[in-house]
Amino acid sequence: MGTQNDFSRSFQATSAMSAYRRVTIASTGKIGYASSTAVGSGIIQRDVDASDWVAVRLAGTGSMLCSVTACPITMGDAVYAAVTGQVAVTGTITVGVAVNSATENGTLLEYIPSHLP
Repeated sequence: MGTQNDFSRSFQATSAMSAYRRVTIASTGKIGYASSTAVGSGIIQRDVDASDWVAVRLAGTGSMLCSVTACPITMGDAVYAAVTGQVAVTGTITVGVAVNSATENGTLLEYIPSHLP
């Protein structure tokens, strides 16, 4: 039987990862960066070393904070899946709508997820 988690759940990392990046869950139960072709299962909440356990804010639990690339992004813009788990103003897989603006790559953007993974 599965469990119910309101906001986050801990997973083991497959490699060292930076905070506030989109992640996906592998068949092994570990997490890795979400690609530019995946919405992702949630957002990693802190920097983590390989094999460490870390909290993931699950998608669909309210707004999300994520590192950005391909700036600028303006409040109200659609945001898309980008490489290494980031979000961008262009792409093919929509992940949500920007709640604030971002003008520098690597800064954090709050967005509302558009759908569940």
